[in-house]
Amino acid sequence: MLTFENILELFQEYLLRDPEEEVLPCKRGYVRLTWNKDSRYCVDGILCRTPEELFDEFLDSVYAAEGCGSIAGRLQKPTKKPWRSCASPTWTGGRGR
Repeated sequence: MLTFENILELFQEYLLRDPEEEVLPCKRGYVRLTWNKDSRYCVDGILCRTPEELFDEFLDSVYAAEGCGSIAGRLQKPTKKPWRSCASPTWTGGRGR
C-alpha cells in the first residue's frame, strides 16, 4: 500500500539534490512547492490529496530533469519518451511514409 511516507522516502534523493523543490504536509494532504531561486515567492504549489498524486508529481519532475542519480535506476523509466518521438525528424504528421 502506498503512503505519503513511502513516496517521500523513495524521492528523498531527488528532494535533497533540487533546492527549488519542497514538499510540505497540510490539512488536505501534501503540497509540492517549486521555488524561484532566492525569491520569496514560489513558482507553483500543487496539492496532492493522495500518495498516488504525489508520486505522479514527483515522477513528472524526475523525468523532466532527465533522471536523478540512483533514483532514475530505481524507477522504471520508459525507453522512449513519447513527447520526444513526436518531434523526431521522421515524423510525418500522422500521414504515414
